[in-house]
Amino acid sequence: MWEEIRQFLEKDWSRSEKVVLGIICLLAGIILGFIWSPIKRGITVNSNNTTCECEGYADEDYV
Repeated sequence: MWEEIRQFLEKDWSRSEKVVLGIICLLAGIILGFIWSPIKRGITVNSNNTTCECEGYADEDYV
């Protein structure tokens, strides 16, 4: 098994193989990051910029 791994790592890589391997590593890192990341309050994809409906303030007070 170790000999096969050594042969795999020592082979000559073409440019397309390097690009594909880089893309695979990037996507695997992103997927593993989503799996292992601690989600504390769910996932929010919006800005949550809502106006405040506070008591004692009229709509004219907001610019």
